Amino acid sequence: MFIDLDRFKEVNDTLGHDTGDALLTAVARIVREQVRASDIPGRLGGDEFALLLPNMNAKAASGYVEKLRRRLLAAMRESGWPVTFSIGVASHNVAPQDFDLLIKQADTLMYEVKRGGRDRVLQQEF
Repeated sequence: MFIDLDRFKEVNDTLGHDTGDALLTAVARIVREQVRASDIPGRLGGDEFALLLPNMNAKAASGYVEKLRRRLLAAMRESGWPVTFSIGVASHNVAPQDFDLLIKQADTLMYEVKRGGRDRVLQQEF
């Protein structure tokens, strides 16, 4: 899963970097609270996060991602931050040997979400 924070730059520019840091901390906390012991979350830099969900099929991943997205959106509304989330999810029945390929697939899906108006999830099985 590849997550991009829509309008994060606007928060930094209008509310300041301390608020931006607080927002990133809130996102990281929510992601950490959501993950299973086998999941691997990480911040890739800036306003982008990735989450590996080993041994989770595409149907389960779809529900998992939507639950996470709803929790993130609720936290943004609570704090009055105008941030939404563009999420790309690349699903595989068998994990690819090339980790970079997996990230690239999820990143490509996330950018399709961005081009299509943001604030949604796009999932594809490979």
